[in-house]
Amino acid sequence: MGHGEFDPYVDVYAIQSAVGAPQREVYFMGLIDMLTQYDTKKKAAHAAKAVKHGAGAEISTVHPEQYAKRFREFITKIFA
Repeated sequence: MGHGEFDPYVDVYAIQSAVGAPQREVYFMGLIDMLTQYDTKKKAAHAAKAVKHGAGAEISTVHPEQYAKRFREFITKIFA
């Protein structure tokens, strides 16, 4: 395989650019925090970031339901 190509039987988490796109691109997606527990440490990190940046700021350490909602909205915006 050449540069920018992928094997769909191996690289199942990749999306190629559209046929006829100005250049060939491959987009990779992944979920990185699915095994991270939202425990006391994460709650404390969220509280500290909220104090520092304000309650309305987009904070990476959020409750799992809020994280899932934000992720779905992002994916919908990208691929809609």
